[in-house]
Amino acid sequence: MVSEVVIDTIRKMLASGMSEESVKGMLADIGLSRQETEEAISKAGGAGQGKQAPSRELEELPSGRIERLPEHVAERVKEHLEARSTESELRDLIQQTALEEHGSRLGEVKERVEDLHRKVSALHPAAAENYEDRLAELEAQVNELGKDIKDIKALSSALQLITKKILETDRGILEAAKRRK
Repeated sequence: MVSEVVIDTIRKMLASGMSEESVKGMLADIGLSRQETEEAISKAGGAGQGKQAPSRELEELPSGRIERLPEHVAERVKEHLEARSTESELRDLIQQTALEEHGSRLGEVKERVEDLHRKVSALHPAAAENYEDRLAELEAQVNELGKDIKDIKALSSALQLITKKILETDRGILEAAKRRK
């Protein structure tokens, strides 16, 4: 069974104009059988749906290996990887900034609630009991929001790790393609 990372990479290659034959050759070079290659291209939405690359076809050697990858295809893959890396970095920066901003807002809200509690307690001692119950509820909500922020940070870290692994896989494919030139 072919991993989702490989299928996603195949989708990107086909979308960038790489021919199915070129993609099949690259998959054969990384050790996939013809059946696995056909299955992966099918799952990626290929099988006649990909655009044909405008360059010459790759020549297949008797061993079934591809002789070399067209230079323009390697450049397109490289550009795609660089753009993806930049997008990922920007997305991570935006998420981190948003999380920090939410954290500071939560601190401000907590301070305001405590200040309000002090003011209400000073005005009427009997009413303070009701406000203490409400304050306890608000503190529980603030704590729950804090836990949610921690979960979001963990998810963001996991997303970043997955993105890095995808980029490493894409780079490995690109480097393998360059070595075959």
